[in-house]
Amino acid sequence: MLQFPAGNQEQRQVPLTNNKKSKHIIMKIIIIISTILFITTSCSKQEGNDNDNDRLIKLDAGVSTVITAPLSKAAITTESFEATVAGWETSSTPNYTQAATWTSTPTRITIGSTDALELKNNPEYNLETSIKTYVTGWYPAGIPSNDMVSITSTSGDIDVMYAGAISGSLDNKIKQTLTFNHLLTQIKFVIIGKGWETTNKLQSITIDQAQLPISLNIGTGVVTYATIAPLVIPDLSGQTVTTTATPAGVPVMIAPINGNALPLTIVSDSGTTKITATTTDTNYQAGKAYTVTLNFNSSGIGVTATVTPWLEGSASGTIVEN
Repeated sequence: MLQFPAGNQEQRQVPLTNNKKSKHIIMKIIIIISTILFITTSCSKQEGNDNDNDRLIKLDAGVSTVITAPLSKAAITTESFEATVAGWETSSTPNYTQAATWTSTPTRITIGSTDALELKNNPEYNLETSIKTYVTGWYPAGIPSNDMVSITSTSGDIDVMYAGAISGSLDNKIKQTLTFNHLLTQIKFVIIGKGWETTNKLQSITIDQAQLPISLNIGTGVVTYATIAPLVIPDLSGQTVTTTATPAGVPVMIAPINGNALPLTIVSDSGTTKITATTTDTNYQAGKAYTVTLNFNSSGIGVTATVTPWLEGSASGTIVEN
């Protein structure tokens, strides 16, 4: 058996001790590297999630004019309303006769809010940056057939609003506001009397030539209307005329009128009167709310028309009772 001198044995033992220390150091290094890799991987995954979140479509919305009545389909003028917001993905011009890529309905639009809209199902931009998302909105909320949304308005109680398309992509996100515009003309009546017998009550007011909306094109914002017909102001019957200006019936929303004349028929206990409310505007315009004030007195009925929010304007006229 081969033997080494004592000195040589000590020399052989040193490398053995060093090997143990080296292995221990190597294990520590491996553990440190593994920890670093784990942390790096976790961070990378988190960054990936952030990038995914950046794909979310975020929109601000507003109304181009002051709006009038709560969440009913009456004139919108208060804090919020529920509309439909939809998006079409394309690298060219959107085809609104085709189904939207995504639809968020109902979407609550809060007037004056700076918060992003809460869209249903969290729609995202397409990963392909050449593909844009075109977003539009309309009220009342509804799902279109081709590019048309049906509207049922039998008494002028529906406010129709439309937000034209805004667009963006993953590398050029939407920065514009989705702005809703009133498409109809609002007419509301106020009555006041002086020297008018309180027993002579107002029975009805009729707009002689009115058109009501029946559909909205979601691609163009063009409203289709029913044929011209008389429209009786709702919620008005047997109203006493006093010296205090008082609303008569409820506001109605009709098609804008070409020309500045609004023919009316007024029925009271004393008979029927024809009168025309004339505005200083060239036409009765979309997005404007005209207040027609009927002045009842012993010699007849006078009429003035002013514009209130939504927007402002004025009109006037007089008649003599038949």
